[in-house]
Amino acid sequence: MDIGAYLAAVATNYDRQGGLHGYAQDLLRKAQQHLQHHAPAGYIVIGSGGKGTATFTPWFGFFDPDETSSPEEGLYVAYLFAADLSRVSLTVMQGITTLDRTLGRRQARDRLARDAAVIRSRMEASDLGELNTAITLGSSGFRQRAYEAGCMFAETYETSRLPAELTLRHDLDRFMALHQAAVGVKRELLQASPGVVASASSEQLASAEDPLRNFKPKDEADYVAHLAGRTLVKTRRHERLIRQYGEWLQDTGFSLSTAEHPKDLVVRTDADEWLIEAKVVKLGRAMDAVRDALGQLYGYRHFLYQGSAAPVLAALFSEAVGEAFVRFLELCGVETVWYESGRWLGSPRAVAARLAASPPSG
Repeated sequence: MDIGAYLAAVATNYDRQGGLHGYAQDLLRKAQQHLQHHAPAGYIVIGSGGKGTATFTPWFGFFDPDETSSPEEGLYVAYLFAADLSRVSLTVMQGITTLDRTLGRRQARDRLARDAAVIRSRMEASDLGELNTAITLGSSGFRQRAYEAGCMFAETYETSRLPAELTLRHDLDRFMALHQAAVGVKRELLQASPGVVASASSEQLASAEDPLRNFKPKDEADYVAHLAGRTLVKTRRHERLIRQYGEWLQDTGFSLSTAEHPKDLVVRTDADEWLIEAKVVKLGRAMDAVRDALGQLYGYRHFLYQGSAAPVLAALFSEAVGEAFVRFLELCGVETVWYESGRWLGSPRAVAARLAASPPSG
């Protein structure tokens, strides 16, 4: 469903007097189903018209599970409707509920506003432009006042005059990037001085440290034994990326396996085997993701396929890494698959193998 069509349908049909029933409430409950193709790979989409009773201000949001999978804490991207439904604001929002329980309502609002200002002050001015930093929801409810205090960035639209779909998608992409940048700043602040901001979530970002960084194998068998004995902690978004891609592949007749530690994904037919390494591209840093994928694929092929036929290598990315890197990986003998606008696209040989769809021409 297009973003504009979804926004208009909620604004037109939402009826607080109807409680938790009705077309708009159904749309909000099924936000994941309707809007997943607008989210980056591995994200969770949640919508709500209230719990127990209908809310004055319905909303839906996009959550990076490495940061938070709940609107109660952490940072996420959300659309919030004003109480009279005449406006809807696209925001980078701070979770409010956990802080509210800890500090109380007034102190929580003060802390949310202060944290937003601190994080914004550490971000690149060129990324912020003329963005608004405040929203008005038209309700005096404690939750709505907390949303207003917790807003970090906002772009507000009149629901009767929504922008063109292309503009809405461009704005959402921009806010996804702002969200990732804000999360990065928040984590840097917390690492330097724990407690300087209070928007830390309970989700634990898995360590990105290479488990073999300080290991010097005597031979191939030593490497394999060491790696087999280590538990590689992987992020929630990384796991969702693999699961989403695997669900798409299931309809193509392949045999899939995610249980062959430490490999991310193995795809087989009667004649061929593909070893697929998945990487989440953080903050647009394609170079880092490409370099890590290439190193792991080459290492796994060398050490884990001794005495057996070598697999075809493929790298799976959460977003496009650019034509130059696709060509580079092809020269290295690695096929490329990436998620873009709801589709799993790929390099020519990945498309020919039915591991991906063809990118749109032009």
